[in-house]
Amino acid sequence: MGATLVARQDCALRVELSVPEASRFWTDSTLVLTYINATERRFRTFVSNRVQLIRQLTDPGDWRYVPTKDNPVDDAS
Repeated sequence: MGATLVARQDCALRVELSVPEASRFWTDSTLVLTYINATERRFRTFVSNRVQLIRQLTDPGDWRYVPTKDNPVDDAS
């Protein structure tokens, strides 16, 4: 859900701010990265719908891994 939210926010901000550069997305979830980069689409409906939306709004190659201990967002939560 977090990846879906950030994909939607990125899309909205890029339209509003007219940002031409590609965005980079960071996650500490290897499972999310696996889902986004998977070419086989054998997911349950809920996951499949979210992955499809993420892939429509972002380029799977723009997603990166950050170890949990180095993820500054975890400090806020």
